[in-house]
Amino acid sequence: MNDQSSIGSEAVDQESTRNKSTMVLQAQGLSKVFIQGDRRLEILDDLDLQLQAGESVAIMGSSGVGKSTLLHLLGGLDNPSAGQVCLAGHNLSERNERQRGELRNRHLGFIYQFHHLLPEFSALENVSMPLLIRGNQIAAITAVATELLQQVGLGERLHHKPSELSGGERQRAAVARAMVGKPNCIIADEPTGNLDEATAERVFDVLLELRARHNTALLYATHDHKLAARADRVLELTHKSLRQITL
Repeated sequence: MNDQSSIGSEAVDQESTRNKSTMVLQAQGLSKVFIQGDRRLEILDDLDLQLQAGESVAIMGSSGVGKSTLLHLLGGLDNPSAGQVCLAGHNLSERNERQRGELRNRHLGFIYQFHHLLPEFSALENVSMPLLIRGNQIAAITAVATELLQQVGLGERLHHKPSELSGGERQRAAVARAMVGKPNCIIADEPTGNLDEATAERVFDVLLELRARHNTALLYATHDHKLAARADRVLELTHKSLRQITL
């Protein structure tokens, strides 16, 4: 695995944002209510959360309790019923959908249980997508994406499509895609939930290594107590409440 300490200066530089404040992600009074006919379903109620640069936080909780809903709100993929989310100092509630998309592209990386790689594109092309959306130069994008794929152990699989990669390789490519823009924060929803235990640990090792290397905050939901225990903090989401626990 490549030991170089940077994925390249051509990636959009987030260092000025990091230096202004160590607070990367902050939620205050976050609530979410779904209306289904005459039924009012309260999923989250008045939750607060803070995430510092370089910090890792695991969220645990039973299936259906609202972990994915919480992550979607924190990532600006859905709007809260009440409360606000600030990403890198920007209040997402004060931004329109286009502006929220731009903030996500610059400051967030997402990893899901299923890799969501585009099947018609190679690993290199998939990892390059976030920077292509920004309009960066092709040569610079290729160099950055190639270096990052080398760092996650896929240097010899650059031109393989997802169908030609193993499950662990696909998820490592998804990690590289999430990291390619040097985001302030990675949000991961059961990132190893579709992998066997040994492969899950290898993928998670790669994620933690890159997180530490680039001082990126990491917020992840998991059912795996072993993976959760590797976080700086573990939060348990119960019925509408979020509390810190010790494993």
